[in-house]
Amino acid sequence: MFEPSRIETISKIIDVEIKKINDHLPTSYKSLKELLKEETPSVKTKGGDDIIFLKDELTMLAKFIPEEKHEDVKLPVIALRRIDLGIGVYELIGNEDAIKFFKKMLDIDSNSKYLYCPQIFELKRKFSSLVIIGFSTSPNYEDLEKNIWSR
Repeated sequence: MFEPSRIETISKIIDVEIKKINDHLPTSYKSLKELLKEETPSVKTKGGDDIIFLKDELTMLAKFIPEEKHEDVKLPVIALRRIDLGIGVYELIGNEDAIKFFKKMLDIDSNSKYLYCPQIFELKRKFSSLVIIGFSTSPNYEDLEKNIWSR
């Protein structure tokens, strides 16, 4: 088998590759209220590109959320593919108010921590620009932040 030093080296290489894969993730979030006012609603990615939100998706989302909550709902939401948990397991990361809404749309218990491929496909079908897929190998939330958002 592998020596501990080789395993550590391989783990570091995997972490670097995961960071590269996640270059499309947002560096910040904006409220639904703010995005609805923008001519071209968007946020920046780690790689310096823009995530452009579709106006019709924002408008549809706004219809389902009371207007007084538009300031509280921050976008995008990240559907984090948790490689450490097996095939097709995701965790929604981001603003709690937005996550609650998306779970409600899928008729999922709000206490449910994980989502699976069919649920993610349904989310992406309805809100392709509002939900971003990310990848992680770590079950530790602090490691998730380090591996996803740091460069």
